[in-house]
Amino acid sequence: MRYNTILAKILIPPSVIFGFIITSVTAQESDASEIPATTAADAPPPLGLTPDQQTHINKLIRDLHDDDIRANALHALDDLHDFGPLAIPALETALFSDDWQQRQLAAHLLRRIDRYQPTRRMLEVCVEGLRCDGLPYGHNKRTGREYCLVVANARSGIAYLQQHTTEAEDFISQALDSDDHQQQFMAACLAGYGNLRNVLHRAAPILIAHLFDNNIPGDANMAAPSLYRYGNAIRPYLKAALPQADRQARQLINLILLDLDSPPITRQDFYHRAEMQQITEINWDPVFEVDRLGNSIRWGNKLCTTAALSPKPSEIILPDIKTGITH
Repeated sequence: MRYNTILAKILIPPSVIFGFIITSVTAQESDASEIPATTAADAPPPLGLTPDQQTHINKLIRDLHDDDIRANALHALDDLHDFGPLAIPALETALFSDDWQQRQLAAHLLRRIDRYQPTRRMLEVCVEGLRCDGLPYGHNKRTGREYCLVVANARSGIAYLQQHTTEAEDFISQALDSDDHQQQFMAACLAGYGNLRNVLHRAAPILIAHLFDNNIPGDANMAAPSLYRYGNAIRPYLKAALPQADRQARQLINLILLDLDSPPITRQDFYHRAEMQQITEINWDPVFEVDRLGNSIRWGNKLCTTAALSPKPSEIILPDIKTGITH
């Protein structure tokens, strides 16, 4: 779906234009005062922490839990971030919590630690967070009121997983069969970016379907570069889809095939590609220029946000791509 803005004409990246969406914070509304017990066991103190510091970290980990205490998770995020690598053992323990919010916030903090080497459980929780779970927006079940957290877990998760597609391949593969539309699509994007050939036959139809004009803002801008990164292996899938393609999908398929034959180098090359597509005015060539999936997601965590723009699952109409190619 094409989007035109004045800002787009001066080539400001989407992550800058819409960055405010993932930094606005509204405290969770509640009157409760009791702290529930965490569902993740307290971690033992690592070297460099005093017992008092470890006790404080364990209390902050409990505060990440989805509860009825006003803004405690927000404060815990800031305090835990200040501990840096010293909080890693406790955060990794929290990844095994049976509380969704606690797991996702722990993964968010681990992603922000420089040179952190993810465990398999960390990668699994990151893939889990690609679901359309409401974060950074949530709904308090007790009060019925909405709140906002600073965490856009799908947006930050997909950008992080781009660096670990090989290690996370089995989790990405499982997500390709997800019943959650957003998770399935983002997994397919990761498969393309990581050039995961073992799942090409499953990821290609998902990605090609998102090249078509639909009511999901920005999805074609994610699908096109993901397909391109499969290299020549994607050619037969694209050519098989051309007879079914609408105008937008045809433009992007032709652009991908052209870039595979001859990647743009000169200014004239990029001018020519800009004339070939009407999907975006931010990039000359949305196939070749987009290098980070997180920057391609227009609206933070969700593919769409406001009720007026967000399609219900039953309203998402994507073509059933038949490539005729068997694995």
